[in-house]
Amino acid sequence: MVFTEARQIVDLYSRQGKLTDLFLDGETSTDRTLLNDRVQALMLANLFQELACSLKTGLVDERYTWDVFGHLIQLYWRNMEGALMALRNARSRYSLWGDFQAMANRMAVLDRKYSPRPTPVSVRSSYVFAYGSLINPASVRKSLPLLESSAVRAAWLEGYQRSWSFVATASHGTPKTSVRLAFLNLEPNSSGYVTGVLVPVSPNDLGALDRRETGYNRVDITARIRPESDGQVFTYISEPCVTDHNVLVAAEYVEIIKAGLRYWGQGFADSFWASTRANDLEVFVGNYRFESEIQNRAAGR
Repeated sequence: MVFTEARQIVDLYSRQGKLTDLFLDGETSTDRTLLNDRVQALMLANLFQELACSLKTGLVDERYTWDVFGHLIQLYWRNMEGALMALRNARSRYSLWGDFQAMANRMAVLDRKYSPRPTPVSVRSSYVFAYGSLINPASVRKSLPLLESSAVRAAWLEGYQRSWSFVATASHGTPKTSVRLAFLNLEPNSSGYVTGVLVPVSPNDLGALDRRETGYNRVDITARIRPESDGQVFTYISEPCVTDHNVLVAAEYVEIIKAGLRYWGQGFADSFWASTRANDLEVFVGNYRFESEIQNRAAGR
């Protein structure tokens, strides 16, 4: 009964997009109902954390855990991820509920192991940490058409902050007119974290993404990924660019990101924006193309 009530509370606040507010603001509230809801929601997270610890130490069987709880573990990690990460950040304790997250990722792997369908083609030994347009399944498949969305999983990167600090020159209209556009980038931040997803890649996939991410450098960030990955992890980072009133943000790019956030759920979206430095750049509306046709083809433009 208690487990069911806790799930109902998390479901309610997740649907309303208020789970992060409950975790961050509910602690100091004088509203008894709000305080009780917060306790119940955190209790659910702690129950999954305890189950994860039991699984890690061998007290419960892995196959049994997957059979009975696998779907719920993944569902509630996805629903609670943003709120739990926001609470981690507020307390500067980035390992909180780490076993819960690792268990959710493990259940996704076991889906491929125990499900009757074939193992996805996209299961690889290396990954790319995606933190911008590549979080959108439809967008990433323009570069990696064989990728299966079920092989992609949420993760976070420690020691960085997401910002709008990569600037590229693009063109639009007829005749062509140049426009300077800002895209998401990563900047070092010792106390920061960035929510994103791990995309499994082959060497050929890396080549395709290198062409798509022209202007960025591919960097090995394996040691900073949480939970720890079962393979090497890369991401794309550029030296931060100075933005001014001549730099715009493409509405099309923002919508691709928002569609990706809708796919990953409200909790993920809350954590995404919490780990992104805001910008006050004006919006560019319209289609655009990069200067490099190789990059355009790699991005499916």
